[in-house]
Amino acid sequence: DSTYQQFIDFVENENFTYTTESERMILKLKEIAKSESYLEAVQSHITQLECELVENKQKDLIKHRDEIEELLKIEIVTRYFYQKGKIVAALQNDPELKNAFEILLDQKHYHSLLSTKLN
Repeated sequence: DSTYQQFIDFVENENFTYTTESERMILKLKEIAKSESYLEAVQSHITQLECELVENKQKDLIKHRDEIEELLKIEIVTRYFYQKGKIVAALQNDPELKNAFEILLDQKHYHSLLSTKLN
């Protein structure tokens, strides 16, 4: 989709950066290894792990495309249609709302739920 590609291009052109939880944990590991005098012994492994994370991080925009698109859609709708638009956009793909509609359309299931006794 060209719109999403434009978003990816924008992110890359703006040099957008973020720190993952994995990166924070590696920094913590380095600090601990240094304080315990193990850093020199494990530095090459940590560096290799950092390189692998960078490779995977570069794929995040593709890997998490559906989630990012949904968040972008809600943000864009909010800017144009304010709170009402945000709610409408969020509900369009809401699995719980979809399930509720399916129950309402299935009269037999609907009535069985209403007649179920709670313990």
